[in-house]
Amino acid sequence: MITDTQLLNAIRQTTMMGRIGIDAVIRHSGCQPMTDALRQQRAEYSEILDSATRMLAERGGQPEPLPLGARMGTAMSRVKNNLAPPSTSKIADQMITGNTKGVIKSIQHHRQYMGKDERITDLSKKLLETEDRNIQQMKPFL
Repeated sequence: MITDTQLLNAIRQTTMMGRIGIDAVIRHSGCQPMTDALRQQRAEYSEILDSATRMLAERGGQPEPLPLGARMGTAMSRVKNNLAPPSTSKIADQMITGNTKGVIKSIQHHRQYMGKDERITDLSKKLLETEDRNIQQMKPFL
């Protein structure tokens, strides 16, 4: 079971990973509709991240940084993308894969949450819905 602050930190980390993933590929998008979709997704992640950070502060919690493994994986992905920029289809594949991992983690965290705060539960659901929508939004670009 996880607490309010643990779930809020999990939400923060998921949204930070989403933003980092988008930042790593958006400049390689040669398709304006995809670029627009990625910008929208980044804005949605930022909104959720800001809400989670605010709620965490209200509860006296401390924001946890991304785990070292996640930061290393992101750095490696950026290097790889700089060597061989991905195609639109590959970007969509990467985004769907990342969002799918996010969906799995979000469902697990949501089910493990033992708190009763509806605002946190609603934010967790909003993140899950956002990730599901992101997957659907990227499918046409495969």
